[in-house]
Amino acid sequence: MTVSLLKIPLLLGVATIHHIAFKPPNKTPSSKELSSSGGWESVIRGLLPFLTLFRSVIWVVTLSEVTVILAQQYPSSPIARQIMSSLIRRETSSASSITLTEPFCVGFLLAVSSGLLRYWCFRQLGQFFTFQLSIRRDHRLITQGPYSIVRHPSYTSALICASGVYIALLSRGSWLRESGVLDYRIVQVALVVCGILRGASHVGLVFRTVGEDAMLRKNFGTEWDEWARRVRYRLVPGVY
Repeated sequence: MTVSLLKIPLLLGVATIHHIAFKPPNKTPSSKELSSSGGWESVIRGLLPFLTLFRSVIWVVTLSEVTVILAQQYPSSPIARQIMSSLIRRETSSASSITLTEPFCVGFLLAVSSGLLRYWCFRQLGQFFTFQLSIRRDHRLITQGPYSIVRHPSYTSALICASGVYIALLSRGSWLRESGVLDYRIVQVALVVCGILRGASHVGLVFRTVGEDAMLRKNFGTEWDEWARRVRYRLVPGVY
């Protein structure tokens, strides 16, 4: 088995964990359960519909790279040659450059480890985990598991997971970098737009922690105060 073939299950793992990490685990809360929106919360809610687009883009890029790697294995096949001519756009590009690299491995480890952490957060909060700030019926304050380390571990893991995916799919040895597809202006514009939207949502998550803490303190009072004394940091232990 070639090194490039070993990359296929890892690529699919990156796309799968990204899909799980950024797909709402529960239904949208009712209007009565939602907290009041304003500031960065309004920005985040406005960007939520784009999550489906982001997940789809990641799958398209991933499956394109997987297809090229598989086509490399059958150079004499007419179908494989057609695939290569369609997905490798730069004349000087070599499909053999699309392979397993150190940056990809770093991105893979970041994406998968943080994605699993975010899934753990989903399981810990259960029905209370929503992508909108809300207080649900019979809501309880969850303070165990990852919530005993920082108060918003799902945001920390989301930021790291997204960064890992970008490293894996945009670093040297990736289809996006080696195929020549990035030479097209429309692809460049699409990446910039996605980057701006995703970047805004990431900044919003950091600032949202303040509003979420205020919402939880208002609803849980002394219980939240005791938790905040034990778990001092919002996102990164010893830092913030």
